[in-house]
Amino acid sequence: MFEIYYQLLKAPRWFKCSFIFFVQPIVYIATKKKILKRVKKVFPDMPLEQAQSIVKKTVKINLKNILYCLDFKQEQFHIHNLDLFEKRGPVVFATMHTGKIDSSTWALQNLGFKVTTIIGAKPKKAKLRDFAERLIKDLRINYILNSKGLTFELIGELKKQKSVFIHSDFRGSGPKVKLLDHETEVPGTAASVSVLGKVPLLFIYTISEGNENQVFIEQINPPSPMIENKARLIEYLTQEIAKKMESVIRAHPEQWFWFYNRFK
Repeated sequence: MFEIYYQLLKAPRWFKCSFIFFVQPIVYIATKKKILKRVKKVFPDMPLEQAQSIVKKTVKINLKNILYCLDFKQEQFHIHNLDLFEKRGPVVFATMHTGKIDSSTWALQNLGFKVTTIIGAKPKKAKLRDFAERLIKDLRINYILNSKGLTFELIGELKKQKSVFIHSDFRGSGPKVKLLDHETEVPGTAASVSVLGKVPLLFIYTISEGNENQVFIEQINPPSPMIENKARLIEYLTQEIAKKMESVIRAHPEQWFWFYNRFK
């Protein structure tokens, strides 16, 4: 199955465009109930018609994001607030699943910055992990594999003057935060690596529309006064990341990866 998917990703753009045209109605029918339920769980007061519109848009946008994930050279990238990053040395980028996966990583690397992303699939999901590694190698993005020593490996990348990208919106054990009016846990990896590695923490995300990709970089401000206890500081920064992610989801709900059941 992964080999078929890979060959589809490597197909000409016109073929993938035609494929999306034919498969989109099928995917929409197959997923609309589940996605609508997830949207309404996050936005319970949203009118049904508006929620249904988000479902239609998210299916269309995410199909394109998935199938065009190796086509970055054919697309346009506009990076906003690059000045927050370009003269600061290595940083930790907390990011989320909007736009094409690892598009912001590729965009910064394409500008000459040293960056590293993570292949999140765990060793027990060997086929998925191998597939993801194959895609990242095709994009020529520097990466490390998810492991028990991930935090220390990421700090090692920082010491090599490489900025690291850490997705923070999927489920995972970590500090308890409030996200989209839900009490939940968010992985504290991004905050932990920033605190332990003593480097700035920034937030980055991509909004994709067709061939246009808007990459936004935002500051995550440390507390004032500074929290000296590292565990409490990590909790604070993780909540700040959650606030950033919530802001993006509320502003661009159709861009988020609703195929994933974040609050099950």
